[in-house]
Amino acid sequence: MAKYTLIIIPAARRDIKKLDKKLQKITYEALETLENDPRPHGSEQLHGELKRFRKWPYTKDHRLIYAVLDKEITVTVVKVGNRKDVYRLEKNKRSL
Repeated sequence: MAKYTLIIIPAARRDIKKLDKKLQKITYEALETLENDPRPHGSEQLHGELKRFRKWPYTKDHRLIYAVLDKEITVTVVKVGNRKDVYRLEKNKRSL
């Protein structure tokens, strides 16, 4: 399998910077995993308006929300955060 290009939109980068240092490290390790396997064990396709995105619970309480574009071999991360509020995406992110 080819290695995917990882794109982290600016808002997701800001999300990561808000995390404590230990969780930032875990998050960056999870992002490296997505480069090699964009559909890791435990990841799921979202439903409804967010159906083009996937979620991956990389820790008990934190999720990565991202889109996989197989033709372009890219993974675009749009949101990183706590499971209780990570699914609140702005309209412009839904159009990716």
